[in-house]
This record gives sequence, C-alpha cells and structure tokens, in this order.
Amino acid sequence: MVELKEQVDLSGYLRLLPHMRLVLGGRRGCLYNLLNGAMYSMNNAVTDFLVQTLGINHEELTVSDALKKSANDKELIEIVYQLVNNGDAIILNEPYILKSARFGRSPKLKQIFSSKGLERIYLQITSLCNLNCIFCKPGYKMLRSTGCLRGLISDNTMTIEDWKEVLRQAYKAGAKTLIIYGGEPLLTIDCFSEVIIYAKYLGFKDMIIYTNGTLIQEYMDILYKLFNGVHAIFVIQWFSHTKKVHDCITQKSGSFEKMISGINKLKEYSFAVYIKYVITSLTINNFSNEINYLKSIKIPYHCDYIYSNKSMIGGSSELLNFASNPSMRFQKITCSIIQMYEEEHPCLSGQIAINSDGYAFPCPLMIGMKLGCVKSIPLGKIIALNETKKWWQLTPDKRLKCRDCEFRLGCFDCRAVQLSINDETDTQYCLYDPLSLKSFEEQLKERGF
Repeated sequence: MVELKEQVDLSGYLRLLPHMRLVLGGRRGCLYNLLNGAMYSMNNAVTDFLVQTLGINHEELTVSDALKKSANDKELIEIVYQLVNNGDAIILNEPYILKSARFGRSPKLKQIFSSKGLERIYLQITSLCNLNCIFCKPGYKMLRSTGCLRGLISDNTMTIEDWKEVLRQAYKAGAKTLIIYGGEPLLTIDCFSEVIIYAKYLGFKDMIIYTNGTLIQEYMDILYKLFNGVHAIFVIQWFSHTKKVHDCITQKSGSFEKMISGINKLKEYSFAVYIKYVITSLTINNFSNEINYLKSIKIPYHCDYIYSNKSMIGGSSELLNFASNPSMRFQKITCSIIQMYEEEHPCLSGQIAINSDGYAFPCPLMIGMKLGCVKSIPLGKIIALNETKKWWQLTPDKRLKCRDCEFRLGCFDCRAVQLSINDETDTQYCLYDPLSLKSFEEQLKERGF
C-alpha cells in the first residue's frame, strides 16, 4: 500500500488530470502519462473499474459505488490512492468533466490530417554498390529500414532529367525533405550532384543521405560545396566496431577504415552524422558491446535488423524474435505522438519512395507494393491515389491485432517488416498478444526477454 500524502475521500467521482489518458484494448487498458512519457498496462478488472468511475460509459459511479461492485476492492483502492497522490487524478464531489489535453479527434485536426500532402520523398538514384555484403544478394528477401537495397533492383533506367522532373513535381506537391539512398549513391557522383543542385534550386532545405561511408573522404570537397546552405544528415551503415567483423560482412577489405575515415571527415566539416547499426545473426551475440562502443563515440545511432522469412545468411529466427520484442518499439508518449497515431501512420504518412526504375512505393522497402511509375503517371496523380492515402492513413485501429492492443498509440509500426514476414499488410509482427489473459511482462518472460 502506498503511503498517503493526504486522506482520499472515496465518495466522490474520479477524474484523470489533463496529462493522463486511458486507452482501451481488447482485454486490457492502459494509462498514458504525457508528463513522463510512460504507459501503464492494467488488467480487465482495473480497466472496467476506471471506465465506470471516469464516466466513459453511460453508467457513471462514484469511487465507493464502483468498489462495492468489485470483488477486488483492495487493489482498486490502491490504484485510486496512487493516481491521486501522484498528481494524476482528483476526486470531485460532482461528476464534472475536466477539459483534457487535445488528442487529435477534433474535426479540424481530422481535416488537416486527411488533406495532408507530400512532406518527404525518397530517391534511389542507383541500385549499384561498391560493397558485396553477405546478406545482400539478388533474390534474397532482405528487408529492413532504409539503406542499401542492392540486388533488389536489376536496372537503373531513370535519367538525370527524369529525376529533376520528379523533384519538381514533389516540391510542387509540398515536399521539403529529400532523402537519397542506394545502392551506394556516391557511386554516381555526377547524377548525385545534379540531383542535389536542382533540389536546392527548387527550395528543398532538409536532405538525408544513406551511405556506407566508404567514398565520403574521396568526394568531401564536392560534398562540402553541394550542401552549403542546406541542412544535410549523413546516415552511415554500421556493422561492427571491429575491422575484422565489418570487412567480413561487407566482403571488401579496407571498407572499415574507409568508413571510419568518412565519418571523421564529416565531423571535421561539421556535417550531421547518424549511425544506422545493422544487426545480423553474425553480430547479435555482441550486441551489448557494440551499443556500449557507439555510446562512447557520442554519435547518434539507431538499431536496424536484417529481417527475412527465408533461410539466408544474416537473418535468423532468433534475430526476428529479438527484433519483434514490442518493448523495443515503445516511444515516449507525447500529445503529438497520440495525435499522429490516431489519424495517420507514423512512418508512411506524407512520404513516397521512387526507385531507380521510376516505380513509386509507400516505403523504399515495400517493393511489392507498387503505386505506379513516374515515367507514365505524374507524381501528383500517384499521390492522390486511394491506395497511397490508404497507406498514409493506416492507423493502429485499422490493423488486425493492433486494434486490440492497449499500447497501440505509443508503439512504432513498420509495415515493411510485416511484409517481410508473411506478406500481409494489415496484421502485426509483434510477439505480444493483447487478447491473452497473461500480462505484457508475463508474455515477454515466456519468450525469454
């Protein structure tokens, strides 16, 4: 039992303060705290009690009346004490409705989200690469977060003029962020330069470059001039902090030294650098050491995984289970995050990816979901397609399994990962079963987490 700061009168009506939000799932509920960003899952009995006392359903009860209907009043009393004494709820003499934080359900906000235009565009200016990573072979179903997609695209038919036309249409449609990926985009430095120069001319201010880092030192003078006046972020693929392991994965001797030199050169010229740590079945056992090293060099990083439902080098069921741990996708809850999750997909909304053959996709990795080809269909028409809007507006409530999860408004979702597992677009690859009688913690413990 918590130590009471003051006596709590249970004869009144319980009200959450504006920074708290109760989200209902298929079997459990969850309290979202917008001040500390935390989520607190609750069993069915506690959830039903809060629904009755908070006036969510038509039957609104005082705390004491709701306790009389419950068989486990001791636990529920403690929940009430914790909420009140932690400053998350109050008890009122009358069933007043407190004005809560705005979460995105107002008609005006719904209209804003539904009429949202293009915000960012991904361009794969080449599928060629100067490395030969062991997990990246033609025919492999190698899917993960944005980076090198070598082997998945056979041709590179887009010309510089084609790219300029795409950029012009994208900017007209509202895009202000340009993201370039490959292959290795710096292999085609002339095309790369033309694309950046034209994007700057149009007015693109934010640019993100995905690269393996091995050519940066060679082209730094060009890069420094190209990105003058814009905000550029270089995202570097990272496999290991040891030369032996890194070069073993890339199958390119000296690639580690060139990558490190590239990172150092970027820092020397005050470019923003971000590391994409790609975890494979060959490096997962050294995960903790790798994370400690990345923290020590003080460069922002993000963990990425090799997913596959095929038998292949670099992917494994162990790695898939590790990557499917739902707690690794939880985000710090804010009002803006809840707004976004209720009205749009947190990743797909507002974006289009164009590959080196001109095909448009909702995401660079969703290569089985073609929206059209910019060589025959104007980009504006592709953006206006119902199929495009469907991906942009794919909220948790529209996804099987997710819709029953109490964590759905605070858990990041990747449709590309789902497609890599079973080719379904509206289910969830998560290991958590929201309809189970077992809690989130109990389920993860059973899985070995």
